[in-house]
Amino acid sequence: MTWDDAQTHHSGTFALNRATIRGLDGTAPDLDIQGQKGGASFTLSGQTGPLWPLGAQLPLQLRLSLNNGGHSIGLAHLDGVINAPGAERVYALHLGGSVGQMQDLNAFFPHASLPDGQNLSVDLSVGGSGDAPQLQSLHLRAGRVDVGRWLPQAALARVVVDAPTPQTR
Repeated sequence: MTWDDAQTHHSGTFALNRATIRGLDGTAPDLDIQGQKGGASFTLSGQTGPLWPLGAQLPLQLRLSLNNGGHSIGLAHLDGVINAPGAERVYALHLGGSVGQMQDLNAFFPHASLPDGQNLSVDLSVGGSGDAPQLQSLHLRAGRVDVGRWLPQAALARVVVDAPTPQTR
């Protein structure tokens, strides 16, 4: 797979090792997609609701695992439902993920030059409707993060952001 965005000057490539999608004609299509970029690999798996014709609800249960050199470097998930996806959409989604070492993600995004950061995790809920989904809750945690690129010789020792409701964000 290759992409080249001439406007933003972003490009990339990865190998798609396997893409298995079962049950497209049923109520719960199942997917298992595996790809690779150098020694790093990813697996996207899960289920959705019926994709065609698009029904009154689109439930989602997706998992992403990231590996480098045979070792797990991160996990992410998307769970929830989009109601009435063909009309006035109503969102009830939960997203989350974690990575032990942020620089491990450079294997997938080599031009990002991600800083040294440890034990990062994020969980968020999205609600709302129409073309304006809204952040309902946010929980962000990080261990030490080197921010010297932006503030010379600076590092965050620990970051915790907890906003359990839209009013506390």
